[in-house]
Amino acid sequence: MQDKDGLYAVKLNDATHFPNMFKREAEGLQLMGQTLHVPEVIKVGQLDKTQYLILSFIEETDKQEDFWAVFAKQLSNLHQIHHT
Repeated sequence: MQDKDGLYAVKLNDATHFPNMFKREAEGLQLMGQTLHVPEVIKVGQLDKTQYLILSFIEETDKQEDFWAVFAKQLSNLHQIHHT
């Protein structure tokens, strides 16, 4: 999906068979976003029996030479965050 502000990824699913799935995914992405580069959650919702999740679109790029080292450090930092 695209509008004047940019590109978005839209995910759709059956709300009857998978209730709250995108709500939980959005919560996970927001948590991971504290240390990792992940799509921004734009909106989570439901229309009739279809749930949707709208995310910012991240363009694919070439991996930097230190990609895995940086990723490992960011993932380690994620595990240091304490939530109640």
